[in-house]
Amino acid sequence: MNDSTKSAVLGGVALVVLGGAAYLFFKPRAAVSFPTRYTIEGVCLACHAQDRVDAKLTDPPPHRCSKCGQSAIFGWYYCQDCKKRFVPNPVKSADRISLPVIPSCGGCGSQRVSQYASDDPEQTPAGDAPLPKWPPG
Repeated sequence: MNDSTKSAVLGGVALVVLGGAAYLFFKPRAAVSFPTRYTIEGVCLACHAQDRVDAKLTDPPPHRCSKCGQSAIFGWYYCQDCKKRFVPNPVKSADRISLPVIPSCGGCGSQRVSQYASDDPEQTPAGDAPLPKWPPG
């Protein structure tokens, strides 16, 4: 192969590679979508009914109970130390009831806690801690 043929082949390969790179860089990307809903496994502090709640991200707990109608459903948490499910003591402010920023276990007081997930094999509860009183004081 002479020099002009080599140059033509290398130039063609370079154009194909640059074209492929340009396509990958400028191709339309799929729209990014973020979740708008979440699901919690919780318990109503008013009537003690357990429920699974599907809520919008903009709707923080407490959620309305399908059994008693009160907005008293909070999600279960799991304590890494005593291995119990619990609901943190709700905090009452002037305009709403919410959960503490740093929840602690209602059974042992530990702050090594996480949201409870029944399908997590590492979160097998050794029982439930006593539920907080409702309505909070």
